[in-house]
Amino acid sequence: MAAVGCFLLLLCASTWFALGFCRDVQRVVERYVPDYEHYHNVSSLIRFLGSFSAAHEGFVRLDDSYKSRLANPVFVLRLTNFSASEKRKIKILFSYGEHAREFFPVESMLHFLKKTLQAKNENSAKSASFILDNFDVFIVPMLNPDGRLYVEKTNNYCWRGTATGVDVNRNFDWCFGGGGSSNDSRDEEYRGLYPFSEPEAQLLRNVATRHSFDAFVSFHSGIKQIYVPFSDSLSRKIKRRHHNEEEELRLAAAMASAAGAQFSYGVGYELSSYPADGASFDYMAGKRNMPFSLAVELWGRDKEDSDDDDTCFDLFNPTSTGLQGELEGVFPMYDAFFQFLFDWKMKQRFLKDPLPHMAEPLDSELEISAFQIAYFFAAVILVAITLRKLHRSLRLKNRIIRLSSLGDSLG
Repeated sequence: MAAVGCFLLLLCASTWFALGFCRDVQRVVERYVPDYEHYHNVSSLIRFLGSFSAAHEGFVRLDDSYKSRLANPVFVLRLTNFSASEKRKIKILFSYGEHAREFFPVESMLHFLKKTLQAKNENSAKSASFILDNFDVFIVPMLNPDGRLYVEKTNNYCWRGTATGVDVNRNFDWCFGGGGSSNDSRDEEYRGLYPFSEPEAQLLRNVATRHSFDAFVSFHSGIKQIYVPFSDSLSRKIKRRHHNEEEELRLAAAMASAAGAQFSYGVGYELSSYPADGASFDYMAGKRNMPFSLAVELWGRDKEDSDDDDTCFDLFNPTSTGLQGELEGVFPMYDAFFQFLFDWKMKQRFLKDPLPHMAEPLDSELEISAFQIAYFFAAVILVAITLRKLHRSLRLKNRIIRLSSLGDSLG
């Protein structure tokens, strides 16, 4: 049976990328499975979020009002310095755990939280203050708890959807029902009955509607790639482009470079060989008009490490003992993301108001960007030009006075 299961899995893997469909396979014999001394299961994640928010009340608020289809809590964590002015903060929305078998993105979120609020040295403390003072970050730590609980109960690490088999990342109102999804409830890319049929997708829609976000990121694993909109089959056909594509690609390049690993990036339908209709990041770009919307595949096995024995958990997640090193490896991508968005926002404000009022600065005094320096020199140049004009005016006036006096004396 194990051999049959492995055969089905390999057959499925070969069609994921070529055809874009495959039914959820049954449990197979895994190369390795998660050790919950290193990974978090749902219960330990909930405990962590509760204790973490209680320990950092001035910077973390946890909303547990949202529920999954099976009435499990779907948390929304808000990360910012609540004592600092919120007027000009950059708003970010992060989503993790859309697919049940992808443990690594959730762990990267926890690692990011710890590094940000449990700073031990001067450099990390400076970086933490930069994020907390200038950003208002909304985080969905695990969008699909029902699916994860199903994985934990059955040990079927191939399971992707919710407990009812819906792929949350095909349930959004963007080209819903296209070829990059399935109407077969046994298929791992089953889109559901209609757009936003799932409470989990509704959550992201509702949060995105209530706030004006500058950026959205949907985090995944399985390969090292960064996608910018769009990824659906219609966009592939008509070669649709997102209005902010150039800046999004620059952001993706900065993140890929920061990781120091072999990350590729590009437009979704160009980078991937199969379409994805109804994806969350396409919806945020196409319907919510967010300037930045990315789908980031944080981890995948290197090609030289892959072989015919690849199973499920190891395709999407590192070993338990290797987890910490992989988390440290992708953490610089977060720093690159925030720095790029900060500089971009400063540029937008400069273009809107070349001499912004000093009464409305960004709240952080710890980071001086190239655009802040540009503001300073622009002001200096303007003052210098004004003084020069005034000087010339005074010189001309003095000449007129002297000529007038000379005329009086000659007369």
